[in-house]
Amino acid sequence: MTAGTDSVVGPGPRTATGRLVEDTVLGLRIGAMRAGGMALALRGDRVARLLHRPWRLDPYPVYAELRAAQLAGGPVRSRTGLTAVATHASVEAVLRDRQLGVRLSDGASRLGDGDGPSLMEPVDLSLLTLDPPDHTRLRRLAQPAFAPRRLAHYREVAERVTAELLDGALARGGPFDLVAELASPLPIKVISALLDVPDVDAGRFARWGLALGSSLDGVRSPPTCAS
Repeated sequence: MTAGTDSVVGPGPRTATGRLVEDTVLGLRIGAMRAGGMALALRGDRVARLLHRPWRLDPYPVYAELRAAQLAGGPVRSRTGLTAVATHASVEAVLRDRQLGVRLSDGASRLGDGDGPSLMEPVDLSLLTLDPPDHTRLRRLAQPAFAPRRLAHYREVAERVTAELLDGALARGGPFDLVAELASPLPIKVISALLDVPDVDAGRFARWGLALGSSLDGVRSPPTCAS
């Protein structure tokens, strides 16, 4: 609504009931996406299988099937609405082709067939799912954080945290797992240091970071899942 001739009054804060309704709808949507994806996986859709157990626990046979299918008949169409390529040459070509993006030509993001919104459309607000100009606008906002002077500071923090992790592992004596003791906790600890997360909240922040980070990892091999 407008107030006077120039000012605009935006919507008020969400009520508790409104948040509950939105969260419930979002939960139902995610549940429907998972159920729809599993149904496609059970019917043999290779791309859908990469998103669901038990196939995602050992994805390499599915990768091999995708490569074989592509070599036999070109890019693999999935009922999820995705088209998959599975050879090094084809993946590199897709990534380097400026005519290709992460959204449709009209800016929409829709997975699946039909004219309406698909239940398989991901719930994702990541910068990685945007094309220009939105991607460019948001990247410009983040650009000051990657100025040379800031990067030099990040390096100092990363070196200090690395030294602390290695000193702690060595102080416990005996051999240690470099991945578990250094590679795995290092990114979250560096981010915590850069954001000045208090030590009392470091453990909780690390758990949240690992949970969110795993969503970007895609499928995982059995050794990674076991760890």
